[in-house]
Amino acid sequence: MKLAAISVALGIAFAATAAVASDIKAQTEAGAGKGLNKYMDIYSQTGMAGLEDAVTECYHGQQKTQTVEGIAECAALDFRASGEDAAFAARTGLQVGFFKAPKPMKRVKAAVKPLKLSAEDQKAFFEVIGRL
Repeated sequence: MKLAAISVALGIAFAATAAVASDIKAQTEAGAGKGLNKYMDIYSQTGMAGLEDAVTECYHGQQKTQTVEGIAECAALDFRASGEDAAFAARTGLQVGFFKAPKPMKRVKAAVKPLKLSAEDQKAFFEVIGRL
């Protein structure tokens, strides 16, 4: 009887952990989608200088009230700009220092740290961000 109760309790705990990780994944995907959508608007209006300002402002805005979705938005904007900048640098030899690797990842890790995510939640977050 006790073994059955323990099994049920463990099953509920594992399900809750999986639900939290999937919630983190959903929040990360939502934020990343917003960041990617903003990218073209910002780039078409202000170019890379505008993107640098937007990324800086995004992370700064997250310092007050950090959210997984908000940080994911910043990360997506940062990584998308970094990728475009790297492609441009490969063709021209000119690169914006702000977007040069590993700086975007350092910014994301610093922004995520105050969230105090579990190892599993961090893994879920960075799996989504890693696909950008």
